Amino acid sequence: SALQISCFGDPLLRTGVFVLQLLHAVAPECVDLKLLLEGSTASERQLNAKLAISSAHKCGARVFLGWEDIVQARPKMMLSLLAAAMRVDMQRKKWSKSQILEQ
Repeated sequence: SALQISCFGDPLLRTGVFVLQLLHAVAPECVDLKLLLEGSTASERQLNAKLAISSAHKCGARVFLGWEDIVQARPKMMLSLLAAAMRVDMQRKKWSKSQILEQ
């Protein structure tokens, strides 16, 4: 299902589901969606966040946040993670900054 966030502090980010689906879209081989949990409990959110950090590392993203930052949906930290995922996506597609700005 398509998830949508309204800001980098969106409560939807706290479950880790959005981040994992985004990382899976960027690098499917780096995220095992069988391990994805609903995120309805604190324990599930923690496990999803840890999986997201691990998956981001696996796909080559530079990660500057901890799992706690995802569970708390800290906006600046979430921005850094999503920007890192975008960078990996651009590298995989061999896009330059100018090509992105032209679109």
